[in-house]
Amino acid sequence: YSALMEFLPTMTSNWVTGEKDGATMTYEGESWSQVYSDYTLKSDDSVVGYVAIQDTRGIEGAGYSEMWQAKMTFETPEMKMYTGTVRGYPAYFIENLEDNEYSEIVWVDDRFFVYVMIENGKPEYLTVFNNQIDFDGIAGLA
Repeated sequence: YSALMEFLPTMTSNWVTGEKDGATMTYEGESWSQVYSDYTLKSDDSVVGYVAIQDTRGIEGAGYSEMWQAKMTFETPEMKMYTGTVRGYPAYFIENLEDNEYSEIVWVDDRFFVYVMIENGKPEYLTVFNNQIDFDGIAGLA
């Protein structure tokens, strides 16, 4: 997982980066890796971001695979779930409008998942994180 570590974002000066960590897991006899870190908005420590990057090595069922495959879409006054893209890569978005939680899962080259979640924040914060993540660099690891 060490190669993935360098792709965890180094955020702008408005955010405090927590500890970066990672692990290698085994799923049905095959190994895959994940790295993750949390981030706190300096001006409001109740606003927290979380980023995980997974290299599933294309193993079906590993990591966020099942959530990705489901990709249920709907919209209510409290919640939206929909598909789209992030910097040219397919993405799945979940917006919990009641709790101000916004998340996305970006699928990079049929192998990597980049998961970004914002708690107690605004949807624009996803864009802030996306601008700090090198999605093409992650794809280059394949």
